[in-house]
Order: sequence, then structure tokens, then C-alpha cells
Amino acid sequence: MRDEIEPGSTCLHEAVKANDSKCVQILLEKGADAGAQDFHGRVPLELAGTRAKICLNQYLEILESLIKAKVRTSDHAFHIALLNALHQKSESAVLSLLRGGANPWVEEEPETALHVAASSGMEQPLKIFIKEMQDRNELKINVRDHMKRTALHRAAYEGHSECTSVLIRSGADLSLKDESEMSCLEAVLLNLPKSVTFFLGEMDHAVSCKVKSRNEYFLRLNFGIFTNNENERQTALINIILQSTLLSKKVKSDILVHPLVDTFCAIKWSKARVFFFLVVVLHFLYVVSLSTFTVLDYYKYSASSWTSFFRYIHMFFATFVLINATSLPTVNFTMKTLWRRKAEVTTLLFCASLSIVWAFATIFIDADYLNWSLMNGWAKKILLFLLPLSWLALMLMIGRYRAWGWRALLFGLVFKNTILTLGVLFFLLIGFSLSFFVAFKPYNELLFGNPWLSLQTTFVMMTGEYNYNDLSEIMGFYTHLLFILFVVVATLVINNLVVALAVNDANALSEIGDSRCLKKKLEFVYSFELMSELLAAQVRIENSYVFEVTGSEEIGFRIHPKLVPERILGSLMEKAIENPTEEMEDQVSEENSSSSLWNALFSFIRQESSTAFISPV
Repeated sequence: MRDEIEPGSTCLHEAVKANDSKCVQILLEKGADAGAQDFHGRVPLELAGTRAKICLNQYLEILESLIKAKVRTSDHAFHIALLNALHQKSESAVLSLLRGGANPWVEEEPETALHVAASSGMEQPLKIFIKEMQDRNELKINVRDHMKRTALHRAAYEGHSECTSVLIRSGADLSLKDESEMSCLEAVLLNLPKSVTFFLGEMDHAVSCKVKSRNEYFLRLNFGIFTNNENERQTALINIILQSTLLSKKVKSDILVHPLVDTFCAIKWSKARVFFFLVVVLHFLYVVSLSTFTVLDYYKYSASSWTSFFRYIHMFFATFVLINATSLPTVNFTMKTLWRRKAEVTTLLFCASLSIVWAFATIFIDADYLNWSLMNGWAKKILLFLLPLSWLALMLMIGRYRAWGWRALLFGLVFKNTILTLGVLFFLLIGFSLSFFVAFKPYNELLFGNPWLSLQTTFVMMTGEYNYNDLSEIMGFYTHLLFILFVVVATLVINNLVVALAVNDANALSEIGDSRCLKKKLEFVYSFELMSELLAAQVRIENSYVFEVTGSEEIGFRIHPKLVPERILGSLMEKAIENPTEEMEDQVSEENSSSSLWNALFSFIRQESSTAFISPV
């Protein structure tokens, strides 16, 4: 049964649709117009390969004939022809169309040929498209379809590991998100078979080496997985891992402990730590100025020049702390749970706001009223919380230093577990406090005069402050029994429970402390990059670096320059030796400290600072 001839269709249209190469050849030789359009505006090229079952040899001959006709063909027509070639799974047809001028990344279309090849799992055509784009110096691998999905999204959603690997190694941006706010990385980890093993394998592939001589190697680290992004924020992918609600903690941990991630963080931190050190110094000056100003006010020096001096110094540093505390939530709207989860930011914001209010109050409030408020009023209540919280915030900032960080983080975990434990056992303590109120109120109004005082005293008694000699004189048999029960339950059981939890946390945190410090460092770098492109340029690193490594597994490895942490060098070399390569320039990245710290801090346009940076290959 013959197909119906559509309105406006020429003989050439029908011959191409019928996949009759000889008829097409004859028509073209007789002068048939290869650019003629039918009623739907289609040229013959768009109809090639539209039938389900055709002879591929004749199909290729038709394409060659139409391309040789040298008729000016629109990108849309070439796009349709490419899609037909992909549906026919003909690599030769794809190559012919590309040589004829087809564009595989026409952005005006709902989806590009690149998307179709990726979602169909066609690895070879995908490689052909990428090579063609590289040859034309127009690699648009992150082009999006009508749903803002990249080719990497499409390959991952369909579970095509080979196509996903090709796209990642060709520089696809894993941090891009589609309309549903799903990043490419999340799509990969949630849809590919054995996704975590696959992604760790991709990071392993980025670590390679070339043997120079016996026990001498050139180690190459390719950070393209992290640095290939459109917005120049190189820690964007790491931030997605940290903030993702779709990935489990185990998946996050497996990725973050990879030596490539650790090395990436180390090199980024070597450029960012100078700025972080400046932030720490300014925060230290803030708490010192606050403490000094408060002490001077309490010593009745409010009218002295020193008090006035420290007041304005304190206001300056408090303003800086306030700006720093608000910058992170301002520039990163994706952290929806920031205020609930980021204790450090919340503490800084609270302290800085109260500090500024307190400093302004000392200027405009009457001196007599201010002195009264310092002793009994609102000012005293503010300072009671402001001073310890300010120093606490400074302590939390130290958590980014590996040597001290896990100890600072341990405080947070122990405090959290203590609060949770007391929250569970609080009802028991209320019961004991009310019992003590009934038993001791007639004899000791100072400590047990009302239920609130009794509860406070009971908490103090949990630490071992019993005043047993004073209480034993007024205790009867049942009161002694109640007291002994309290000592056993509240003091021995609860305190030992809290200590056991603290010891357990210490052991666990000593093992995961590095990853916690790594996370805090990357959060700082990411917020720093988001502030401005000029600041992001100061901590930007290149895609690839080469290091010179000497040694072996038996005697240990040494690396030059010493920017790779020694604790992970062995793991890097183990992976690199498994991935040898000969395609590597024998040029070792070098440390460079030519530019000064002040140029890096205040010009924001140089690429290196006085800290130990390495130059790209």
C-alpha cells in the first residue's frame, strides 16, 4: 500500500521519503530543487530516514546526494535530519550530516541532537558530536532543552552509565539544575546503577601518573569534575553535596572522603585561608574590644576618653561581624535551613546586633539610668548572655583548622547530647526538685523557698554540691532515703551517662574530625566565592596540576610542591599507579609567592597571594 502524497510535496520529497536513492539521484541530475518546501515547510532532507525500516546504504546515498546539491539548508532542517539519523542508529549518517554543516546543539529547538543521543544511550554518536564541537571550538556541552535539562541530565535519568561517563570526562557541569531543581550530580547518584561506585570511579580516573624513573613519578590531578562550571564558582558542586536533601549521609561521606576531594579542598584552602585568617583576627578584636569596653563601663569610667575610644572601636568591629554574619544567608538563598542549622552564623548575628544596640545605648542614655541598668536592669541581662556567646562564636570559628578543629567541634556534640539527655530526664529532675521543696522548704527558704529555687538547687546538687552536713540535721528517715535515691539516679547514673556519651563522641569525632573540618572550610570558600566574581578569582584554581613524587609504598612518598596533605598522598599514588598515562608534559607545577598578601587582599584582581600557591601546567 502506497503512502498518500501530501499537499505541496514534490517528486523529490516523495523519492526521499520512499528511501529510493536511484530516483533521488536521477531527479537531482534533472534539476530537481533540493531546497523546495512542501505544504508543511519541510525540505527533502528532513524526510530522509523517516520510515521505520529502511535500507541504510540507500539512506546514506540519499544524504550524500542531498548534501552535494549544496542547497542552503536551515539549522532546523539539519536538526531534524540529525534526529532521524539517530533514530536509525546510523553513525555514518551522523558523520555525513556533520560534514555537511549540521549543528548538533541548536538551542532554539525543544531538544538538541546531543540530548537525544545521550538519552538514547548512543555512546559513539555522542562522542562524534563532542569531537565535532571541539574541532569547531564551540563546545556547548551544557546546552539545555525545554525543561532546562542538559545532556548529562538526560543520560543520567535514563541510566546510561557510558554516556554519562563520556559527558563528565568531556567537561559537563555536574552542578547545573533543571526545572525540578535536580542537579546533574544528584541525577547521576540517584538513577545510575551502582551510582556511588560509578562516580568514585570517575574521580579515580582524574588521578593519573607517568613513571619518570625508578621511584620517581609525575602525578597529575584533574579537578575538572569540580571546576568545569558555568558560574565560575568552583566549590558549587561540593556545596550541592553538602546541602542536598536527596543524598544519604553515607553517600555524602563516601564522596567527601575521596582523596581527590581532600586535595581539591587543600589547594582551595591554601588560597582562601589568608582571608579567613583576617576574618578570625577581626572577630578576635571584636570580642576583645567588647570585653574591654564592658569592663571599663563597670569600673565607672564611662566618661573617660578610653571608654569612648573603645566604644567606637567596638562598634566598628561589631559592624564588621554583623556584615560577615549576614553575608552568607544573603548570597546563598538555597540554604533554607541556615538559621536553624548554622549555630555559628546565628550566634554571630545575635552577638553583633546586641553589641551595636548596647554601644549606641551608652551614647544616648542618661548616665545615672545607664549605671542602674548595668547593675540591675536590661543592660546587665544583655551582657550576661552577650559576653560568653561572643567568645563561643570565636571558638566555633577555630573548627576550620585541622589541628584544633575537632576539639572545637567536640564541644558542640557534647553540648548537644547533654541537652538531649537532660531533655529526656528533665521530668525526673522536676519530680526530685518538688520532693525537695516539700521536704526542705520549712527549714531552708533560701534554697528551697519555692519550686523554681528548688529546681535550680537540684541542678546544682547534680554536680555534687550537696551541703550534706547542713541538710542531714533536718532529714528524717524517708528524707534520707529520697536523698540517697537522688544521689544514685541523678548524680551517678545521669552524670556517667553524659560522660559516656562524651567519650563516645570524642572517639567518633577523632575519626571524622577531618571531614568535619573539610566541610566547614568548603562552606567558607563557597560563601566567599558567592560574594563577588573578583573575590572568587582570588581562590580560583586551574583544572589540572602536575606534581613530582618520589618514593614507594614501602618507604613512603614525598611530593613537590607540598600542597597535597601527606595523610592522603599514599591513597592518591595508589590510584594514580593504577591509572598510568603517557600523555603528560614533564612540567611540574611550582609554588609561587611573588605577589604580596596586601595585593591579594585589597586589589582583588591578582591570581596569587603570598600563601603557598601552585601554578597550573
